[in-house]
Amino acid sequence: MSEEEKDKERKDEELESKAPPAADLPEKAKEEPEVLLHEDVLERLEELSMTVKSRLALDFTDLNRFLLSTKRLVITNFLMGIARGVGFLLGATLVGTLAIYVMAKLFDQSMKALKKDVTLDKVISQAANIRSKFMNALEEKEEEDGQGEDNRGEGPPAEWIPPEKTPVPDGSPTPSASPQGTE
Repeated sequence: MSEEEKDKERKDEELESKAPPAADLPEKAKEEPEVLLHEDVLERLEELSMTVKSRLALDFTDLNRFLLSTKRLVITNFLMGIARGVGFLLGATLVGTLAIYVMAKLFDQSMKALKKDVTLDKVISQAANIRSKFMNALEEKEEEDGQGEDNRGEGPPAEWIPPEKTPVPDGSPTPSASPQGTE
């Protein structure tokens, strides 16, 4: 036997081992095995298509109920908004903290490279001291300004009171004095 014939016999044996037993097959399938395979595939495809159609119909029904229920829609959107807000807050906090940490380390490393005895902690404490001195000076200045006004006897500026209007013989009121002091 040639190699081609041996390959053909092996393929036939494989097909026979994969095919269902002849007793289970209908008469038509015994005569034409290819027809049975096509019919089985077509039947299976029809079953699958019916299953998919029914599931899609259920999904659309559920979606329709959800969209028509205002209460469900509002609650769902509210909860989604809260989740987005919390996620944004946590993400921004983590990224900001990481950025500040990295910048602090870079500052400390650059000061070490320049052989300066400066750290970020020292800079922050010095800035806090300067701020407290500035605030104390500002408070002292405000106290001095407040005492000077009390000593002079001057109070807050008087409100502008419009001049009285006197009636004119034709009955229309005219101002007795103009706001600028000129008539």
